[in-house]
Amino acid sequence: MSLQHIEQHITELPNVTKLESFGYTFFFYGPEQVLPFVTFAASDNEHDNVSNLNRDGVFRVNIS
Repeated sequence: MSLQHIEQHITELPNVTKLESFGYTFFFYGPEQVLPFVTFAASDNEHDNVSNLNRDGVFRVNIS
C-alpha cells in the first residue's frame, strides 16, 4: 500500500485535518488539533536520521 493511498483514506474520514511540518505529515481529528492521531514520516530529518527513511517507497506510520 502506498503512502498516497493511506493518506487519501485518512483524509476522507470526517473532521480530519492535515498539517505538514519538519518533513512529517500530521493528521488531527476535530478542531482542537492538540495531538495527531496519525503521523507519517517519509524522510530523515534533524530529529530522526537513524530510521534511514531517505529511500524510495520507505516511510513510517505512527498511529495513536
